[in-house]
Amino acid sequence: HDIVEHVIGRIEERHGTNGKQHNVIVVPDARTNGQPQQPANQQHHEHQLHPHHIKAHDIDGDKNGCQRSAKPIEQGQLRYRTKHYGSIIGELGGLYQAKNANTILHAVRQLEELGYLNKEKKKLKAVKDAFEHVCELTGLQGRWQTVRTKPLVICDTGHNLGGWQYLSEQLKSINCQKMHIVFGMVDDKDVDHVMALLPPHATYYFTKANNHRAIPEDILLEKGRANGLKGNAFPTVADAYETAIHAAKKDDFVFVGGSSYVVADFLKMGFYVFLTLH
Repeated sequence: HDIVEHVIGRIEERHGTNGKQHNVIVVPDARTNGQPQQPANQQHHEHQLHPHHIKAHDIDGDKNGCQRSAKPIEQGQLRYRTKHYGSIIGELGGLYQAKNANTILHAVRQLEELGYLNKEKKKLKAVKDAFEHVCELTGLQGRWQTVRTKPLVICDTGHNLGGWQYLSEQLKSINCQKMHIVFGMVDDKDVDHVMALLPPHATYYFTKANNHRAIPEDILLEKGRANGLKGNAFPTVADAYETAIHAAKKDDFVFVGGSSYVVADFLKMGFYVFLTLH
């Protein structure tokens, strides 16, 4: 309830609705099972995945729900086929967003019943705009976010077993010469089971975020080797990323993740991270 009221207030400020008409944006995350996320409070940059790097395929939706199917499209977004709102473009390109979309659309239907969305044309436009421009409207970052294209660099805040069950499948869909993964986790997560899901063919740059809960990089390296993963340890996210990006060729792929704190440290690198964004 507090979250909905906060979002409504933000939209009233943006559109001057003064309580007359609320276009509500709800952004839950299926990967966290409702657990709160650590935000990466940096300036928003466009989430975009180059079409040559991902294999398009249909993602099963809920045939009895509001979202029937989802498919990656060339701009790195997802195209949803929905029960009530027709075709919708989703800015967030993570495969796990298919389940999030169904949750969001059900929430929108409930908000309709409460009277927050009561004009058909405005309602449809609000839903479509919210999906297509969610990052601009909310400042959300770190959800399968593309920050460079040559080489392709993507970061994602997926940090637990549920998140990596989706991320591991999406990493398999990447077409690249070599894969480089900057990886760190915190000490209350199931590190061993997550590592069992990591791509064995990638080169790893194990690191530690600037947080007291972060697992030391040498322990991650040891656990990685026990799981058949090859790589080295680096004391900071900046050191790990700089080594990875210098080693990567233009047709390679670099992923940064494992922890919200790792992604936050990565995005704090600012201009250097986005230097070759196209």
